[in-house]
Amino acid sequence: MSTEISPEAKYKLIKEIAEKRNINVMIETGTLGGDALYILMNTFLRIYSIEIDIELYKNAIEKFKHYRNIEILYGDSTLILPTILEEKINERCLFWLDAHTVDSSPILHELNAIKNHWIKNHIILIDDYSYFYGTIKNVRYEDISKCLKEMQYNNFRIENDILIVGDNTI
Repeated sequence: MSTEISPEAKYKLIKEIAEKRNINVMIETGTLGGDALYILMNTFLRIYSIEIDIELYKNAIEKFKHYRNIEILYGDSTLILPTILEEKINERCLFWLDAHTVDSSPILHELNAIKNHWIKNHIILIDDYSYFYGTIKNVRYEDISKCLKEMQYNNFRIENDILIVGDNTI
């Protein structure tokens, strides 16, 4: 039995959470083909998306060049995310953390950047969470759980292979 969940189901969940919590800003790590951006661009007033692959970045820049509420950033999320948080984020936002390969992830660095931000009640969604049970070698689900608890996030759940982190009323 496959654990693959349709992208549409995942994006629907993101939209529901954003609307329920009145969140206007989304930060995505791992742009890939820009599907999430395209589907969610009318859900958020501002979206930042970070892509490390130069070709995927160029494709996304071209695809979204006419959308003023979407900013595509090229580079390593572990370096760019802290800068976005410091320079551009002054309200609670939703993080869609999906910048992993099949065997590694920058997730702990991304969570650390969020932890160091002055706003402490962001909503964090970690995609493909089942990968952290063995597929991704450099980070395990126990590492993520420990980091989240250090961040004072004690309430989280898994839905559609997404770890949903935030207050317990989500």
